[in-house]
Amino acid sequence: AIAIAACFMNEGPILVVCPAVLRFPWAEELESWLPFCAPKDIHL
Repeated sequence: AIAIAACFMNEGPILVVCPAVLRFPWAEELESWLPFCAPKDIHL
């Protein structure tokens, strides 16, 4: 899912649907795998 998000970053917002308990781990993984994605652009 992170690779697909990277491919479509310029197309618009990306919605990741996951259990509530995984929101923060997902945000951390997005920050580590997508360094060009600023933390301010990740909304939980």
